[in-house]
Amino acid sequence: MKCSTLSCNFSRHTNLNNNGGTHCCLGCKIHDGKHGNKCKKINYEGEDNLISEDPPSFKYVVLSDFGDRLGSHISRYIFTICFAVHNKYKIIFSKPKEMYNYYNSVFVLFLFRFIQYYNDTEFKDITGNGLEIKEPYRFFRRALSSIYNIKCDFLTYFKENIYSKIDKHIINEKYGIPFDPQKTIAIHLRLDDRKDIIYNARRQHKAANNYRNIINNDLYNIKKPNYVGQSALKECVIIEIINKILNEYKNYEVIVVTSPNSKHGLPYKTIRSYDESYDMFLLSKCKILIGSVSTFSYAAMFFGDHEKIYYPLWDHAVLFGLTSKYDKTKNIILF
Repeated sequence: MKCSTLSCNFSRHTNLNNNGGTHCCLGCKIHDGKHGNKCKKINYEGEDNLISEDPPSFKYVVLSDFGDRLGSHISRYIFTICFAVHNKYKIIFSKPKEMYNYYNSVFVLFLFRFIQYYNDTEFKDITGNGLEIKEPYRFFRRALSSIYNIKCDFLTYFKENIYSKIDKHIINEKYGIPFDPQKTIAIHLRLDDRKDIIYNARRQHKAANNYRNIINNDLYNIKKPNYVGQSALKECVIIEIINKILNEYKNYEVIVVTSPNSKHGLPYKTIRSYDESYDMFLLSKCKILIGSVSTFSYAAMFFGDHEKIYYPLWDHAVLFGLTSKYDKTKNIILF
């Protein structure tokens, strides 16, 4: 079949790991016609892509795989799932599920199980040709496209339309909880690769305002604004937040969840693990969550039943819909 980039005249690559089965190579997919060094550059002859006279009987999106970490993977998957569910598009895997990054994560397994349930329920009796609806590849564009479409923050939409449809035992059966979920404040520290980049409230709030302006004024085609990105919170900021919380939630245990190589001076019990999914599981099970400036703690929010969440105001928080005109959350306090 022909490469999905309109300006490209090459055939799709036969290796699904190279391009997701839709383009001649990953370079062409990402950069709109600029071919990577693994592109075979085979001219498309049109023999295997005869146009059917029958109109497509359903529309679908392809679930893309990425080379990022667990929090970003889950966020991207949820962008696609929300977009598909809202528009009643089928969700197609571009390769065997076992070949997706983080396939063994209980959270990715949960999402894949939902996709199977959704496809089986909504498209059980539908056959024939499908029409692919292509999503933007980049994180910023994909999130923006989805949130304009669903007109809701991702967290609320996911909880109301997706999370409630599937049994949670696939998440809960693997791990134990080493604290009382009803009496715990959990903090996520993002330190390993961001320990020297300190959260700058002025810069982050300015970036957040720019993102909010884009979303609230439907400026979909605008150039992506300056990106500040992930960083580490100062310990004095965290302690101040914890003290405020403890004034209301007295006698709660405070737990720090961080990576094995991270060092900090907070006077609280610390849990370190090499299992990212276990860390996310713990963050999802506490009653009060203090998130980090990252997609990791944000992803944990999708799978928890938190009474209150304290989350830094940064550019991605607004891109997820928080503080925008589409924000319907009621338990998140941005700082």
